[in-house]
Amino acid sequence: MLPEGFWKWYLILSIPNTIIFAFDIIDRIRNKNKECVRVSIFIVTICFVANFVSILGIVSNGLAYLSGDEDVQLWFIAMMCTCYIGLLTINIITHNVRVLYSFDDEDITVYTRLKKKKLSISEISRINLSADYLDIYINDVRIRCDNIFLVGAEEFECYVKNYMKNRY
Repeated sequence: MLPEGFWKWYLILSIPNTIIFAFDIIDRIRNKNKECVRVSIFIVTICFVANFVSILGIVSNGLAYLSGDEDVQLWFIAMMCTCYIGLLTINIITHNVRVLYSFDDEDITVYTRLKKKKLSISEISRINLSADYLDIYINDVRIRCDNIFLVGAEEFECYVKNYMKNRY
């Protein structure tokens, strides 16, 4: 039997996670005609679902603890709260790491570390792709995207290098 107030608290804690996931899906639909470098939808979905599991642990055990159930362990509630906050942070970060570009025009939009930078492919002086980072250089200024779970980074690197090769 679910404790009283379970659904109210479950929905309240689900709102931030759902909003972030909705923004990500809307952004993917809005930019479906553009090429992109972004975190895999598989990883985003896993974090989204895992966050609902952590919310389930927080709410069900938290309400049981508050009602005086002695079988509930406080360390488990604290661990689920930590998971919730960590996964919510990961969802925010993964939504804000992306590079949008199109083969039809030279405009590139880079979202990284909660900043948005619009640039033209002709402004890029160098690109460096490693296992950890995707670095885009505009003269001496580096724009760094963490490359842990990015999909499409190799295609973007080839696109930029082919453009540079054809330009010179």
